[in-house]
Amino acid sequence: MRLLARAAAAPYRAIKFVALIKAANSARDARRYVEAANLYSKASALAPDRIGLRIQLANMLKDSGRFEHAEAVYLGAISRRPNDADAHLQLARLRKITGRRELALEGLRRALELAPDLEVARQELLASGDAEATNAILVRNFSLGGLDALLGIRGTLDGIARQVSAICSALPDALSSVAFPPEAYAEMRALFDVPPAETSLEAVPDAGARLTICIVVNGGRSPDPRSFQRLLQSAISQTYSDWRLLVIGSDPEQRAAVERLSAADPRVRWLKANQVSPDFDEYQAALQDASDWAVFLPPNGGLHERALEWVAAVAKKTGCHAIVFDEEGEDELGRRSPTFRRIVDVDTLRHVNVFGDGLALCTKTLSELSGPGLSQLSAATRKSLLLAFAEHRTVAHVPLPLIRRFDGSRDKGRAIGAHSAGVKPRLMPSDPRSISVIIPSKDNFGDLCTFTLSLQKLAADPRRLEIVVVNNGDSDYREALKVRLPESSKVRVVDCPEPFNWSRLSNFGASVAKAPILVFANDDMKMLSSSWDLLVDLFLRREDVGALGAKLLYPDYTIQHAGILFNWNGAVIHDGLYEASDVSGPALRFQTTRAVSAVTGAFLATRREDFFAAGGFDERHLPISYSDIDYCLKLREKGMKVLWTPDITATHYESKSRGLDFLDPAKAARDEAEREVMRHRWPGILDSEPSLNPFWRQAILPHRLIGWPSREQVWTYVQTSAMRNPWSVKRPPHHVRLRPNAGAPARV
Repeated sequence: MRLLARAAAAPYRAIKFVALIKAANSARDARRYVEAANLYSKASALAPDRIGLRIQLANMLKDSGRFEHAEAVYLGAISRRPNDADAHLQLARLRKITGRRELALEGLRRALELAPDLEVARQELLASGDAEATNAILVRNFSLGGLDALLGIRGTLDGIARQVSAICSALPDALSSVAFPPEAYAEMRALFDVPPAETSLEAVPDAGARLTICIVVNGGRSPDPRSFQRLLQSAISQTYSDWRLLVIGSDPEQRAAVERLSAADPRVRWLKANQVSPDFDEYQAALQDASDWAVFLPPNGGLHERALEWVAAVAKKTGCHAIVFDEEGEDELGRRSPTFRRIVDVDTLRHVNVFGDGLALCTKTLSELSGPGLSQLSAATRKSLLLAFAEHRTVAHVPLPLIRRFDGSRDKGRAIGAHSAGVKPRLMPSDPRSISVIIPSKDNFGDLCTFTLSLQKLAADPRRLEIVVVNNGDSDYREALKVRLPESSKVRVVDCPEPFNWSRLSNFGASVAKAPILVFANDDMKMLSSSWDLLVDLFLRREDVGALGAKLLYPDYTIQHAGILFNWNGAVIHDGLYEASDVSGPALRFQTTRAVSAVTGAFLATRREDFFAAGGFDERHLPISYSDIDYCLKLREKGMKVLWTPDITATHYESKSRGLDFLDPAKAARDEAEREVMRHRWPGILDSEPSLNPFWRQAILPHRLIGWPSREQVWTYVQTSAMRNPWSVKRPPHHVRLRPNAGAPARV
């Protein structure tokens, strides 16, 4: 009888099961995640062995914010079927959302191990900055005819160089799309070398218009005889012929070597130095009479044979007054290691010089800026000169290894001025201004309270702090905040129960805030820096600074935000993404205050008057993702800087409350629509990133892969670097702006 009853019930159960699946799928597609989770739960109870149903249930629990329950279901599915790659993939995504990056990476690796063709797992590993996955991809590509084949081709060409010189000269551009790990720089250099500054088809200036360049060497700072000889050889081997060599020192052996050379080439001269410095009058006269430009070399350093050729071409084409270069160290075995620099930034340079001891200066401008103060050739003098040129003239950066260090060392930057990288300035405002922190929040009281307490606890003067919470959810924060926060706290809660629109909520918060300084911030954060309020005030006292961003870290202390990079695979990306918080980055970019293209609205400080003069955030066309970038561009259009500083650091549980856009097709579509608005409003601007050395390849995450830039890329970058303000934004005069926004929230 029981068997008959079960047989009779089977069709009914099957019909019910199919109906549940259909209803669950419909609810899922309509983004009714709670309803979908309940339906998938019932269906899974009818078919407990169907792992796909368990994964769908967990997905719906995740999308409805029930993270712990979702993780338990994923783990249950994996316990039943340990080799299910999709279960490991989905669990990894959940752990990424909840800030457990290392566990997420382990899950993605496991999914890829189980299903090597699971491309989505591979791409997410690459996007997460996983070095193991990156190297595996490179090895796979090279094994399919990449690096080994290219090295073989180059070796063959070297053997018959005379017969195929035309092919060899074209080879670098033909291979310019090849990417290498930075550790493979030496292998890349086996394929590429510095190209001519001018092509054979370009006009060469006549002799009367050519610049004379003087190479200045402080012989006393390069005691190694072998390095000194290599330095001399690098000078006299230049492809550019209008040069002079001025060696200043007191060492008898060096003097003998220089005078032996000068007997054969009158362009070489020895100038005796006293114990501290050369005779100023004689040195100044020699420099002015000998050249239009002077090139100063680092200790134990020399020049690439095309270095002066590039100096002359850049000076002629850009009209700049100073030039800095990339460089490479060369060890005893001839292996080279790079130092990639960036556009000279005054805010960085005031604290630490990351732009090198190798420096080319216009001698006329040098005389105007230095005067009689140039009494020695120390490295500190050169750094001070570079700061003077950066503040008052124009400085170009040539992103090519034109400087060589023969001892294999690399210049990592030396402090000048008030403080070095990562140390807060000593000068604080004596009359600090009040600050309003505007925090949109939706049913996230725990994080909101943690952030608010950290802001007050670490502020130098909490009494000058006003916190405006824009409540976008159903929770009533007022009484709860009174219980948790000190009585002296100035916290205002204003209600705005509308569909989530970050720009609108932030504008509303700004309209009721009272302080002259506004800080827009997410609620899922925790401040880590003491006296952060004084630092915000200090930076925004400068009229040339329009906005300030902070260093934001994930809970595992990897970087979430170190400024925003434009022109990254056709979009924008956070700089420093997933790097360790203590990593210095190329040219100390993750540890020094510097100008950036934009900063995230998760922590954006600005002056109230500038914010309202710019029309605030665009709540009509850019409700979620790009309004912070749009505002930064409006400031740059007015000639103001957008700064990022590591001196203000906070933990950010990114997208914890609203999820990750790439996992939701609707959010991804909205993000794409906002990006198109930005491309229409700011034509060409998102395709330019002044701070990015063209050696860095746009492959995965920033600063993970390198490639040799084409001549066109180098010149485009050089011309941008030589601008008085490389960050200036100019829109075409015929461009029609979209109207920003207007209107008040429905209910306050």
